[in-house]
Amino acid sequence: MEEMSTDEVAGKAIALYRFAADQMTQSELADRLGKLGIPTAQQTIAKIETGKRPLKLSEAVAVAEVLGVKVGDLLDTDSGVSNLFIGHLSTELIDGLTNLETATWTYGRARVHAAALIVRMEREGPLADDVAALKRLLLNRKFRYDLESEYAIRTALEQHDDERTSIVELLGLPDEYATT
Repeated sequence: MEEMSTDEVAGKAIALYRFAADQMTQSELADRLGKLGIPTAQQTIAKIETGKRPLKLSEAVAVAEVLGVKVGDLLDTDSGVSNLFIGHLSTELIDGLTNLETATWTYGRARVHAAALIVRMEREGPLADDVAALKRLLLNRKFRYDLESEYAIRTALEQHDDERTSIVELLGLPDEYATT
């Protein structure tokens, strides 16, 4: 078995501690880091957890604080949480869950952007048949809105505030998405 790099060890530890913390999502961790003055995107957490991006010391301190552990615990391959979860969560499973969270976030944002495009196209032009086809395609792709995708959708809606109500209606989202 190949030895993990320090970045991979820290990433796996963050994922394990995050799951141990009432299955905190990557977005929730990113939000809590932002509140501590470390602005972080969900995608950044995904890269850190898979060892594709190194963890900065300031981030490590903040992550440890949010997760209620010591910074050293993020580097300790023999930590209690690792021993507790390693039998249940293999590296492949953690990577799979990380990838699923990233895909869910991306898909939710893409749906909002597609709806915004449709709304603009309806407003601007002569492409009524194309717009109707795009609308059917979008509405035929049902999507379960859970906490992770809710964050992605709300974030994407902020970028399309002037079309927000139309997008919410088109996607069939609950009315509370129409307000900021």
